[in-house]
Amino acid sequence: MLNTGKNALHVAILAGTVLIAGCNNTDNEVILNNPDDTVEFRHIGITTNYDDNTITLFNADTMAVTHADIALSGSLPTAVTLSTDNTTAYVSNDGSNDISIIDLLSGTEVGVIGLSGTAPGRSVIATDGYLYVAFNGSSGIAKVDITATTPAEIDMLMPNSEAELSANAVAATADGAFLYASYDEGKGDSGSLLVKFDLNTMEEVASFESQSNIDMEIDENGILYLLPGNQDDAIYRFDTNTDSASDNAELANSANLEMNDLHLYNGKLFATTNADDHSGGVAEISTLFNPNNFTYESGDDNSYNLDLGFDFNFFGTNYNNVTMNSNGTASFNNYTRYVNSDVLNDIIGFSVNNDDLNSSDLFNYSSRVYTNHAVFQWLTNTYYGDENANAFTSFEVILYDNGQARFDYLLSGPDAIYEGEEDENYPYGVGNGEVVVNLRDTIGSPFALQRKSYLWDPATPNTMTEVPFAWEGTGIHFNPAILSGEGGGGYTSGVGITDSHIFMTTLRNYDGDATNNIVVYDRDTMLPLNNTIAVGSGPRAIAIAKLPIE
Repeated sequence: MLNTGKNALHVAILAGTVLIAGCNNTDNEVILNNPDDTVEFRHIGITTNYDDNTITLFNADTMAVTHADIALSGSLPTAVTLSTDNTTAYVSNDGSNDISIIDLLSGTEVGVIGLSGTAPGRSVIATDGYLYVAFNGSSGIAKVDITATTPAEIDMLMPNSEAELSANAVAATADGAFLYASYDEGKGDSGSLLVKFDLNTMEEVASFESQSNIDMEIDENGILYLLPGNQDDAIYRFDTNTDSASDNAELANSANLEMNDLHLYNGKLFATTNADDHSGGVAEISTLFNPNNFTYESGDDNSYNLDLGFDFNFFGTNYNNVTMNSNGTASFNNYTRYVNSDVLNDIIGFSVNNDDLNSSDLFNYSSRVYTNHAVFQWLTNTYYGDENANAFTSFEVILYDNGQARFDYLLSGPDAIYEGEEDENYPYGVGNGEVVVNLRDTIGSPFALQRKSYLWDPATPNTMTEVPFAWEGTGIHFNPAILSGEGGGGYTSGVGITDSHIFMTTLRNYDGDATNNIVVYDRDTMLPLNNTIAVGSGPRAIAIAKLPIE
């Protein structure tokens, strides 16, 4: 979601129901049918164009616009959500207090649903036959029957609090039984409230103190992901099965980086991101572990020591303390150098990368110790050099108590250059006062590795074996387009995802000029493709419908 300072709408659909919640941000909620490997699918994309009161439809497989600048009856289109069969889109119009019904197959507006509230927010969801819509500046959440011959608002959810509340975001459980709504100016020291509604009785059944959230998503296991507005740029977890904050509640923290629109796709959580210089991108966020359980460090050319909590046998010697270096090494001999062509002769331990890496500002390196293994993770970028400086890279090494080690490379940018020298001069791998394994010689540059894992086994010390990719770290995994001029960046608002691509709407570029396009990324590598999709003025939300090919 993008904080525009204007009224926006949160619309959600659960099994035919659309929920619209009020807030100050744009949002897109996409409900996709479960994939069926026996059926071929096509993908139709839709964006809401806030500034010229239009929508754009495009083929998300070929990237071609199919219906440009479709004029709507309403004004200031903000959020969009899809029917459960993916044939219809519902667009909330912030300026005219209504919802446009869009036939995605014909590319036409086929109806308008009037609403009793004003300034429908950015949150709309759909359930079985209904929409739920929240209104900016008020506490009511409209229930809209979309199965009727003439779809219409039929009821209103209202919290029990007598305070003046403003609904920011809504999300419903997978079974359509309960709706959670985030409100401002409610209970608690933060002045914010999370309210649980029973959708059968239309009554509030519980409320919880909460931060002010601008977006929410619920996964199939009932975990609610909460994105606060301008509060530490963190994402929190709330377990709707027990109605309690998860033990590992805080998922990510990215200083100086604003996260906007949340999107769950096939069990993975994504967010659009923006920084102060109008640069933006898409972040893939781990939903598995808690950064608060990691020991975090940041800075340039520094290191810290960690007690493993178990003995790691390395060439006959037991070690229980590791020095983690910001430039990509985990050693047993307090190795703290960087960009060293002799690293594997000098180190006793592991050089997962070997470059001058920056772990300041948006970046960090971290560790966590478990009972039988320890994780050392770097979320960083190349610091010095020429055209390939500031290349984003995420990697980790895991040390197991059986003496094995696994190198995981999640995201990498282009080959780095340090002070005019190609990085091919700098080996990486395993060292014990002499070279044990030089991965530079066997698999090439670490910056060429995307979603690759390699296992080192002391039984065969001079080789590393590629194994199925795994990632045990946590936090935000940046795609290389963030904060760089590559790929069209710009200030972002919405994100849509297919199995093969990520689509991100951008409003303006780094100079503040309007861009009005969609930047397309490769889903696996999260690297930007060369093409963009031109849309209307002021694109906000985006949704991708998945339809079987007949």
